[in-house]
Amino acid sequence: MIVDDHPIIREGLKLVIGDQPDLELAGEAATLLHDALPQAAIIIFSPHSREVYIHQVLQAGGLGYLLKEAPVSEVPEAIRTVRRGDYSLSPRINTEVIDTPSCG
Repeated sequence: MIVDDHPIIREGLKLVIGDQPDLELAGEAATLLHDALPQAAIIIFSPHSREVYIHQVLQAGGLGYLLKEAPVSEVPEAIRTVRRGDYSLSPRINTEVIDTPSCG
């Protein structure tokens, strides 16, 4: 499922995911509530690398946080990673944020 406020990002992600034979796009949504879809593997695409935003995503149940500057090649692997139930963060983001006390 794709959630983004920028149409160009949504359309680009559709193309990237559509090119992967083992991935299927479930659709787009204006809002996505983790409580309503606890089984959903949520990846946030953001221009922000501040830890406060990353912590908010992780605390809300998100497993992935990719910066919008990330190469397109990172998207399919991030989807596969969160689908397995593992965290996927852009390499530029310090992975230690998952283990910090403010994360839960």
